[in-house]
Amino acid sequence: MGRSGSGASGEISPAIEAAGLALGYGGRRVIDGATLRVPRGAGAVALVGANGSGKSTFLKACLGLVAPQEGSLGVLGADSRSRGFRGALKRVGWVPQQRPAG
Repeated sequence: MGRSGSGASGEISPAIEAAGLALGYGGRRVIDGATLRVPRGAGAVALVGANGSGKSTFLKACLGLVAPQEGSLGVLGADSRSRGFRGALKRVGWVPQQRPAG
């Protein structure tokens, strides 16, 4: 994963970057081996798929609500396993379809 801002090569880290990503709940995998790179400033991006295909689970992982089981996930240059991930998420907006329980 690149750093937020410009790296040594001058390249700006992507908005979202996943490599070999596996996500799920308990022992059930919903996403297995996903790779994705969304550059910053890409404009509108859509996740399309059948019900139960992992779209919401992927977005929850990008928000730090679901931890990757395998692979890597970066948002705004911060790796989901790093201490800086929560800080990067302060720059992410999210409007849930329904109010979270709790």
